[in-house]
Amino acid sequence: MSKASTKIFFLILLIFIITLINGFLITYYLINSSNDMEIISNLAELRGLIQRATLLILSDNKNEAMDSLKSIENLLENFTFYNKRNYFITSTESLQNNISQLQKKWSVLKNDFKNYQINKNDSIKNQIIIKSEELWDFADHTVLIAEHRVENLKKRLQVTFYVILLNILLILIVFWISKTLIKDKLEYFASYDPLTDTLNREAFYTYLNNNIKISKRYKKPFCLIMFDVD
Repeated sequence: MSKASTKIFFLILLIFIITLINGFLITYYLINSSNDMEIISNLAELRGLIQRATLLILSDNKNEAMDSLKSIENLLENFTFYNKRNYFITSTESLQNNISQLQKKWSVLKNDFKNYQINKNDSIKNQIIIKSEELWDFADHTVLIAEHRVENLKKRLQVTFYVILLNILLILIVFWISKTLIKDKLEYFASYDPLTDTLNREAFYTYLNNNIKISKRYKKPFCLIMFDVD
């Protein structure tokens, strides 16, 4: 393999590897965007459930309140598997911290619910109202963080997609160049003698027949001079 062919081969291999990496990044961004959209949906549902659970607890509607509490617990359990995922390209530290704080704040509010059911007084009631509003605001802020992450992932996804298109275009160009070089070399080896670097017999006959055809077509004579050189 010649030096030029070796360079072309490694260039194609390099571009191909870059394209594979970018394809992996696109898959990664799509999966993470999907996860973040699930987080946003769960947080939006959580906000409504917190308000509903607070109203039901304060109005002493235990049966419906228990349903809301179970739904909140299920949503918070879904956040747990999200926290354990390994995101090694885009940072999720802020979002993970917020979800962790959200779980802690909910535990405090849930204890206040239990205390209120045991001892219904205005002091605990006011604490529940204040903490539920704070929890709602905190959940809303966490939604904004998740939405911001999704927007960043979308932008990176677009850039990566354009890079893949560029890589594919580069591969096509390199293939075209390599094909042209190989074709030229094959034509050269098929027509020229490697020792004397002159046309071989087959190429000579082809050249001669073409000139005979041209002579007949335009009805013009042509001259052939041959030298026998030793």
